[in-house]
Amino acid sequence: MTKLTQSLSATVKVPLATQPFRYSLLRDAHIRLVHLAPGARSDNIFLQIQENLYLETAPVYEALSYTWGDSKKERSISCGAESIAITANLAAALVQLRYTDKARTLWIDQICINQDNSDERNQQVAMMGRIYAKPENVVIWLGEEGPDDKMAFGFVPVLLSYLPPVSADQGVTRRGLVARQAIPILGSPAWMALSRIFRRPYFRRSWIIQEVALARHAVVHCGPHVIDWDLLAAASGYQMGQLESDAENAHDAVAAIGEFKCNDHGRGNSLVDALFMSYRFNCTDPRDKIFAMLGLAPAVVFQPEYSSSAEDVYLQTTQSLILALGNLDILCCVSRPKRTATLPSWVPDWQAQVAVKRKLGKPPVREPDPPRLQVRYSDNHRTLTVSGWCIGSIATVADVFAPNKSGFDIGWNEFVEGMIHPNARSYKEIYWRTLLAGERLPGTAYDEELQSAYEAWRNLINRRPGRDYKPLTNAVDENEKGTEFERAMTETCVGRRLFTAVEHSLGLGPSEARVGDVVCFLGNSSIPFVLRPKDSYFELVGESYVHEFVDRGHPLQRLTRMEDKREFTLR
Repeated sequence: MTKLTQSLSATVKVPLATQPFRYSLLRDAHIRLVHLAPGARSDNIFLQIQENLYLETAPVYEALSYTWGDSKKERSISCGAESIAITANLAAALVQLRYTDKARTLWIDQICINQDNSDERNQQVAMMGRIYAKPENVVIWLGEEGPDDKMAFGFVPVLLSYLPPVSADQGVTRRGLVARQAIPILGSPAWMALSRIFRRPYFRRSWIIQEVALARHAVVHCGPHVIDWDLLAAASGYQMGQLESDAENAHDAVAAIGEFKCNDHGRGNSLVDALFMSYRFNCTDPRDKIFAMLGLAPAVVFQPEYSSSAEDVYLQTTQSLILALGNLDILCCVSRPKRTATLPSWVPDWQAQVAVKRKLGKPPVREPDPPRLQVRYSDNHRTLTVSGWCIGSIATVADVFAPNKSGFDIGWNEFVEGMIHPNARSYKEIYWRTLLAGERLPGTAYDEELQSAYEAWRNLINRRPGRDYKPLTNAVDENEKGTEFERAMTETCVGRRLFTAVEHSLGLGPSEARVGDVVCFLGNSSIPFVLRPKDSYFELVGESYVHEFVDRGHPLQRLTRMEDKREFTLR
């Protein structure tokens, strides 16, 4: 390594070579590394590529997480006596990230993977999780410096010095914490500068979930400005839901990365959760909606295959996860309308544009030896047959909950009051539990606290002319509780609609749900699905939540009696 570093240092100013770099074939479980020569900003970029290094014993390196930007490789850089073409954004990153006095060793996908060799791409993408989990540091490149970036990066440590870390047991909103401290108000130039950081294209990449979640440590670079990822992520927690901007997906991604880190890097159903999130992120190659998340799987589910079409990859992903997980949780990712019309209804189309932000409910704790899921496929694998129970049909539907709307704006409260018959459990309790899909708010452990937050939200909305407004006893606390309920409710309900089913049961389902669709439990699923009957089969419309059908994450036994079990054929 010393000789290589000396060689790099001595050749910084060599003229650009013209012979393209020739890749050697990589052996299994081997990688390439880039040794980036030191240099000043005005120097040409010079590097050397070290090939066929066994990953487990490779020299110390850092992995680069960045966006390709414009995919045209218009910049040529020297690589020994040869040259290699790279994108403009990567060239800018290398200029900024190189040291002035020593070589820097990096793994960079654009250079370390022969992009023209599909077999190598398959092999290297399958290793991506290990490649990002191994180094002591992942280097995040957001792009070149913008006019407000210095203000944003300087604001983060000031903000965090005043505020405690956002935790699930605080029981107050982020807005309330900010309002109580002597820091710039939300919407001030410092906050807006920070928001613009999260609007950068980097935060819309599908690959960042895996690359940062698996990192031991990550450092963010934006031009010359540097900050620890954990600090930027903590600041993101205080902006979630506070500023109306296109940065919301970025904040959701940062929060998801934190959750994956806490869940020991991808145990359990993290891959399904990541695939659901991938709807809202960008990939140049639609197959990467899947491949970018594979590193989060606890074991190899299947190998990437770039010779397959996106449709085939989505079909194989769905079938592989049903088999590997032994459940139908991947069907919770189904959304309509599909962009790829030829996909079976039960296969998620990750190219579709969806409004929903989260899956409904959380998977229950599985029994140690749950009954094996029995499914059958047609010869062409496009028809799925599974047993289950039909609970009833949809009788009425409310309007779809759109972003920036409240329950009053779309008439949900009137819909509930007019359709749900009070019984032993009041319709109000059924309503607020449905609005949260059975989840609890941060910091709430008892039903009374959830009921209080719901009432605070209703009181916030009622504070309008002609509404039944109840004076607040503690305005700050009540506003915080009501705002937190509205944030969680909006996250759950956006892109969905209320419906009533058998015996006036209230449900929350997909925007495409219609009167006449049926609500069913399929296989060992913990939540009901909405199906659309056809002549001899069903189409899967999407997941749903019906509070009165579920007890502690499991279907009520009276609804799933063996004598009522039947088969459903989905196409």
